[in-house]
Amino acid sequence: MTWPQAAGSLGRLYAMGIDAYRLAPRLAQLKAMPDSRIDGLSGSLSINPGRRIERQLPWAEFVDGKIQRLPDTAP
Repeated sequence: MTWPQAAGSLGRLYAMGIDAYRLAPRLAQLKAMPDSRIDGLSGSLSINPGRRIERQLPWAEFVDGKIQRLPDTAP
């Protein structure tokens, strides 16, 4: 996925900024329900026991030069 708003030298930080903006009001929810996740632009976000945000990325592979997402598997 591409975002036209992500142009320029700091464009690579666009997804992280959007995730931070969406995550801030949900921090209390993540602390209260540590097994919950939020689907962000940079991956699936959760909070660990040390209260650090962790990101989990989906697995993918290249098929004929294009990225194909692999099916989700249980952790």
